Amino acid sequence: MSARNRELFGLIPAALLLTGGFAAVFIQEQNVLSDVSLTYGAIFLGLCLAAHVFLRFALPQADPYLFPLVALLACFGLVVIYRIDDTLAREQAQWFVIGLIAFAAVILFVRDYRVLERYRYTIAFVGLGLLVLPRLPGIGAQVNGEPSSPWTITTGILPGRCGSSVWMPAFSSSESGRKKPVKTAASSRV
Repeated sequence: MSARNRELFGLIPAALLLTGGFAAVFIQEQNVLSDVSLTYGAIFLGLCLAAHVFLRFALPQADPYLFPLVALLACFGLVVIYRIDDTLAREQAQWFVIGLIAFAAVILFVRDYRVLERYRYTIAFVGLGLLVLPRLPGIGAQVNGEPSSPWTITTGILPGRCGSSVWMPAFSSSESGRKKPVKTAASSRV
């Protein structure tokens, strides 16, 4: 089985998990099993299949396990957030779609990922800046005991979490991928 087919078959359990999760939430809240859970699962699977087809043509040698894992994490997030508030879950689903579009845009416009290695320290400083931004006097404010910026209040996006969950992992992965000389020494110990 090819890597792309393994990726495709990895997306099916994620969509089934999302469908089952929504079905469980509907049964818990309304004591009725609705067709809406199947609709949500089909939409999610359709989005993932579109991203899979894009990956199949744009990056045929890509890792076949990363995208199904991302889809699985998105499933958990969507179901848990829907259980808390269905409006927030719709917003999260919109961000999932925006993330898929941004993912495709990066693949299309940055054909050689090594180009991004030139910007590793810029990425690190942007991430640290976003992490510290809500705590600066005059910019940040306390909202429910958590430092928050005016941007967070108007858009709902947390710059600190964006810095810690997007920019800093990007920096650390580029830093860990650097080629460092390995010092080896011959040893006669057994």
